[in-house]
Amino acid sequence: QEFGLPGAVSNVSLVGGNKVLYSEFTETLRRLIKKIGTGLGAEVETYPRTSVVELFALYALYRRIFSSVTKPDKRMYKSLWEMQLKLPTVLLHGRAMWFPSKFLEEHAPLKTSGLNPNPSVVAKKRKEYLKKLDQDFVKKGEE
Repeated sequence: QEFGLPGAVSNVSLVGGNKVLYSEFTETLRRLIKKIGTGLGAEVETYPRTSVVELFALYALYRRIFSSVTKPDKRMYKSLWEMQLKLPTVLLHGRAMWFPSKFLEEHAPLKTSGLNPNPSVVAKKRKEYLKKLDQDFVKKGEE
């Protein structure tokens, strides 16, 4: 979209090249990752699991905006990837489910080594998690 700015300043450089926006966005993401990631899997979770979906969407937007001016932060990506150890799936509504690994792979892919869990075993871990949820549900129903 053209904003009619004088001097042929590109729209991409106005947003993606904004160093203040970049540093604020980065710091906000780091704080949110720490804040939301800490409470996941606890007996009583402070933040709803949909906050994880919002965090990942914000990260994908961040990567999209700043992709032309900076390289992705591998530590931030790994932190998000590791959240699926505690939360491999998020129930959105009814039978609609959201998978963190699929979202990252589709909307913010990054080739990096040392991911935990390994991308090749993510589906297996997800099935184990869902199986455990089913078993826990049956046990609670029998109580």
